[in-house]
Amino acid sequence: MKILIKTAVFTAVLLGSGLTQAATTTASIPMGVEVPKSCTFSNVSTGIVVPEDGTKATGAFTLMCNTGSFWVEYTANSSANSSTYLTSANGTKLKTNMNVAPIMGYTVPFNGFYKHGFMGFYGIPVNGFFEVGLQSPITATTEAGVYTDILNMNVTY
Repeated sequence: MKILIKTAVFTAVLLGSGLTQAATTTASIPMGVEVPKSCTFSNVSTGIVVPEDGTKATGAFTLMCNTGSFWVEYTANSSANSSTYLTSANGTKLKTNMNVAPIMGYTVPFNGFYKHGFMGFYGIPVNGFFEVGLQSPITATTEAGVYTDILNMNVTY
């Protein structure tokens, strides 16, 4: 019994001393990723056939950005003197009436240049459209040919 008590006392002394306490150390490794700002167009109309009678044809697009604010600038290749035109290969022009709707339900007249800012559209698709029609219908005296123009959309973010 004396041996058992001596062993118990000796064990208690060892456990109470710093000899059996565990030591710890820590380290940390920082991690992260940088996601660059980006905007992408999708569902962009491939071409619009403008009606000969002066009614308007519609084109559409979807814009998605991963940043909270951005600007879209619309320009037409044919714009001159605050007007837009469809132009033939030999330079004959047919004046057009255009509207741009950067957000569905919000239409503005377009005369060759328009800039619209967006705030708070982080990760939300912007579905826009545009309309184009001839200012005057085609007549028998309208020169034959293919008349074209291009609507450009440039996003700054």
